[in-house]
Amino acid sequence: MYKEKRCGTCHAVRGVGEKGGPDLATVEKLDTSLEVITGKWNHVATMEEVMVGANVAWPVLQGGEMADLIAYLLQARGGAPRPAAAKGPEPKGNLR
Repeated sequence: MYKEKRCGTCHAVRGVGEKGGPDLATVEKLDTSLEVITGKWNHVATMEEVMVGANVAWPVLQGGEMADLIAYLLQARGGAPRPAAAKGPEPKGNLR
């Protein structure tokens, strides 16, 4: 998915690819699926500006492609995909 959507046009993974954006295997705070999605969301305006300036088309992700891309990135970071940590108090009582 990373290659098919041409993510390497702007991002390296473990030093392979371009250096326009950060190396997605080493950038901080991308250790869970939620952090990857949040990181992309928070930087979308900057990403779009750079892509327009470089005449690079925005990748369109459909179906399970985002999940596949996230799994690849988390694996490239040296670990298996893991869920985001739950926030808030523990549930009380029987939840059936």
